[in-house]
Formats: sequence, C-alpha cells, structure tokens
Amino acid sequence: MPVDKTLRILLVEDSAVTRKMEARLLRSNLGFDNVEEVVDGEAALEILQGDAPVDLIISDWNMNAVSGLDLLKWVRADARRAKTPFIMATGQGEKSQVAVAFEAGVNAVVSKPFSPDDLMAKIEAAFSGEGTQGKVKTRQTVKTADGKVRLSVAHIQITDHLVLGVLKHLIDTGEVTPRHFELETRCAKSWNPVADTLENGEVDGALILAPMAIDLFAYGVPLRLVLLAHKNGSIMVRNKMSRGQGKELFRGKTFYLPHQLSVHHMLTHMYMTELGLNPGVAGKSSGDLNLEIVPPIRMPELLAENSNSAGFMVAEPLGTKAISSNAAELVFLSGEVWDNHPCCITVLRQEVIDQHPEASQEFVSMLVRAGRFIAEHPGRAARVAVKFLDPSGELKLNETVLENVLTEPAGIRTGDLYPIASDLKAMQTYMVERMGLGHPVDLDAFLDLRFADLACQGHLPPKGKKTSLAPGTLLHKVRSARSGGDLSKLMLGKEGKYLFTGAAGEEYGLGIMNIKEIVQLQSLTALPDSPPHIRGVMNLRGSIIPVLDLNLWFGCDAIVPGDRTPVIIVETGEGSQKTSLGILVENVTEIIDISAADVEATPVVMSHAEFILAMAKIKGQAKVLLDVHRLVQKACAA
Repeated sequence: MPVDKTLRILLVEDSAVTRKMEARLLRSNLGFDNVEEVVDGEAALEILQGDAPVDLIISDWNMNAVSGLDLLKWVRADARRAKTPFIMATGQGEKSQVAVAFEAGVNAVVSKPFSPDDLMAKIEAAFSGEGTQGKVKTRQTVKTADGKVRLSVAHIQITDHLVLGVLKHLIDTGEVTPRHFELETRCAKSWNPVADTLENGEVDGALILAPMAIDLFAYGVPLRLVLLAHKNGSIMVRNKMSRGQGKELFRGKTFYLPHQLSVHHMLTHMYMTELGLNPGVAGKSSGDLNLEIVPPIRMPELLAENSNSAGFMVAEPLGTKAISSNAAELVFLSGEVWDNHPCCITVLRQEVIDQHPEASQEFVSMLVRAGRFIAEHPGRAARVAVKFLDPSGELKLNETVLENVLTEPAGIRTGDLYPIASDLKAMQTYMVERMGLGHPVDLDAFLDLRFADLACQGHLPPKGKKTSLAPGTLLHKVRSARSGGDLSKLMLGKEGKYLFTGAAGEEYGLGIMNIKEIVQLQSLTALPDSPPHIRGVMNLRGSIIPVLDLNLWFGCDAIVPGDRTPVIIVETGEGSQKTSLGILVENVTEIIDISAADVEATPVVMSHAEFILAMAKIKGQAKVLLDVHRLVQKACAA
C-alpha cells in the first residue's frame, strides 16, 4: 500500500549538515513536503508535548541531553503519541545497537549512510509493520538451465570492488569461462543494502567492509570470509580551505566517514588521537572532532559546500577526485600507515559453500586472476572501472583519475588477495578495546581459507605472519611519506589547462575550469571602506561582481586601464555557494596544458605563498599558478 506523501514528518537531527541533507532527501527525492526540522531531542519533545499533529518521527540516535533512544522511550510511554511510527536514523550500525532500538519499540532502523531508496523502504516498513527485527533467513541458491550455480554477489561503487567488475568483464568477453557458476553482480547505492541482502538471504555473497561482515557474523548471519577484495586503497584528505596546522586543521570541525564499522573509522581514530585530539566515536560519543557518517559519493560535494568540513577518509577514487578538482589536499594514503592492510573482503554464505564447493572454489580462483589482471593492466582495468562503477555517469569518473589510483605506489593492491589473520585480529582488537565498537568473535571460525589456499598456491604468506599495524606510529609515517615520498598524488590537483596573464611584472596561470569568461573592463563603482586591492564593482548583465586589481594584490602600482584592458571572471564553490570575482590584469598571453610532472611545490619562503597553487616548469622557466579558490575566498571576505 503506497505511503501518503502528505504525512507530517518530524525530523530530529543535531548535525546541521546531516539535517539539511536528510530534509532535502525527504522533500526532493521522496516527495514529502510536510517536513518539520528540529535541532535536537529537547526541541522535539517541546513539539510532541503540544497539540501539533505528527504522523512520523525520524530521529538521530546520538544527541546531547535527550538522545534518540530517550525520545523513543518517551514517545512509547505517552498515551497520545504511543503509536506514532518512529524510525531511528543512526550512525550506530552495530546489530546489537539495532536490537536495543527494537526492544525500546522502534518501528524501523536505518543506518547511516543511507540512500533515498533505503529511507523509503524503512518508511514503508514502519507503516506496514514489517520493520521489526526478524530472524536471519536461509539462502536458497539458484541453478541455471545448464546446471550452473547462479552466484549473485553484491557490491557498491568504489574502486575497492573493481576486482568483481573485472571478473565480470573477463567472463562477458569470453576471456574466462566458468564451468560451475554464472555471475550476477548487484550494485547497491550504499553499504546498508549490501548488509541487508546478505542478512536476508537475497544474495550468495558480497564484497563488504570487514568490520561490517564480522558484525553480521556475530549476529548469526552464516558468512565466511573466503578472500580479500583488495589491500590498501583508502585515502584521507582535508579541506583545501582549512587554515592552521596539525590538530587545529580538524579541531571543532566535521570530518566525514563512509561507515561506523570500517577501517576508515579506525585509522581516522588513530591518526586524530596521535595529533592530540579526542575524536570520539561516530554515532556513539562526541569529542573535539565531529565525525559524521555520510554517503561516500556525497563527500566531495559536502567538503566544497561547508566551510566547517575538515575533510574525509574513504575508499578511492573519491579522494583523488576531490584532489584533482582542487577542493582537497592529501593527508595520507592508508597504505602509507598500514602497508597491505585489509579493508573490503569477499564473503560467501555458508549454504553456498556447503552445497556448491566447486563453484565456490572456481569463483575465488577467478577473483584472484581478476586481481592480478588489474595489477598487470591498470589502463585497461581503468576503462572497465568507468563502465562497471559508474554506468550512469553519476560519479563523473574518468580513466585518468582511476589509472592514477590503480598505479599509486602506496595505493590499492589487487595482485595479492590472500587474507592475513593477524591483520584482521589487530583490527578487531583496536575497534573493540579502544573504540568500543563491535563484539569479539572467533575469527578462525569466520575465516574459510581453503579456497584461497588453492587459488594462491605458490604465493602464500609465511604461516603465522604478524600484522604491520602499529598504533602510535601513524603520525611519524605520514610525516615521512610527505617529506620524502612521491609527490604525484599531491600534484594531481594542479594539472590541467591554465590561462596565463601578465600582472605585477610576472606571468600568472589561472585554471580555466574556474574561468567563466573574459570581458573588457567596464565602468567601476567604488565601494566605501573596501580594501585597496578592490577597484570597485562592475555590473555584468545584471550581476554585481567585485573587481580585484592583481597588481595591487601583489603590492605593485595599480593597473592603468586602457581600451582593451581584460577582466577575467572566475567562479568557485558549488551550487548556491558559488562566488564570482573579476580579476583585472595587464594582458592575457596564452593557454598552456600543464601535466602533474611539470608541477613543483611552492617554496615556503615565497611571497604570498598561501595564494600560490604551485610552480610550473614551462620551457625552462618557472611560472606561478595561482590558487583561485583561496584568492577568491580572501578577496571577497575582505
């Protein structure tokens, strides 16, 4: 039965960014126009204690003073509101926490990050009475007409899962032909549907975050880890606009994570702790850094839109995409602080393993082959990745960025997918004992390595190999990597086409992606009390745009306007946050395509270094590339 879109929804969320995102999802994506937003549980109680009608409550869990759980208990104890459907939207993705919410009377729980489809499914479940926590379901395997097992395997749109896409490509092109199985891949928008399909017996296996799979195993879902999906492959970036150094880049700001139960969360906790911060735990406890769980594909956008966003840690290629768009700067690659670490793993349901061991073995062996294909043919794998991970163009991936990700020396590795038990045990120990996440399980029972033993013959690690994870050393490793490591990733955001202009006795390059147009100088209207480098404002087809004199900005004499004096109109930001600025220059010379190999870091002693993106080597000469984002931010703020 369809849900009434005129429902009066009370949305309770203490994070302004998350509340805005969820409200937009409800209104724009799902068509619910009658949404009242409140900032915390106390504000929600004021409304619920009054007479205003409320048809559905969607509340965050972790809030100060009155938590989502406190609010739920109050609602169920109030005679007037006791039957109001209540959905807990929470970053607490652990199954044990979900059970607590159901015991308190919640109608449905949706774990962050969630997609519009995720939330709509929970709304429908809350009104149909089907949102209650049920028993783990048994998987019924499907056979094709020729007797093969149809293996349905879930994944999401990240490079971590490319091994599955390459295997599908090799099968589709006839380069490999499975004898015992037929592969069906199921792409999900977020982690929650992957976990749900595994729990509900809708798929035979999945590529999934290791801590998530371990939590499902602890809850009783019959999963076994049969292979890793990759090693390394994640990245931490910070907002390019953030000011300060060390912990001050992050203190009091918001940092985005893809899931509570992830290696990204664990490594972020380690790094921030070593910086001297108290990062808290996403979805559970707050510290002096606000950790938010958001959909990975939204991270670059949220970073650009919110000045209080410190950065994010996520699987590639989203970090490199943010760097290449000049919105973020590299903090570290996960492989730099924990070499060859696990992240996403390949799991199969126990029923599939028991009933179809030949198909299970063949699937694992072919995944190993696909992983080696990626390592040996990164360019071809990047082309496969664009089609497999971004078939609709939603992520705007490109082969250049993906090949950079696949060839990064400390980046993702797929040539060796054999799991190291000590790595998984180290991950579980830190998350359980230091972060209070999850429950310890018998990892030896969770691991089923007989298929990997055969698939990786001749390349097996020594028995009893120890983990290289060393809490307390991350900060040192990051500093070592940045001081003497490969700068190709750091320079990636600086490559592209630049328009060079003359000003202040030098030539300056402006990235053409930020240039809207070039116009002749028009009459300017002076602004009282404006800084001296702002010559005034001009009316450009009804838009009032401040004009900066680049000579004055760099401490030289003002540009003397002529008949054809150019003004370069630049624009930065995203959506409604875009800012335009006119830059008055002496002349425009040429457009040059600059590669990352031609770019060098700005000398720290250079005048106005904070507004210089990098130095470019062009025909034996060094030219300055301006940081348009910071220039606009500073000039317009002044």
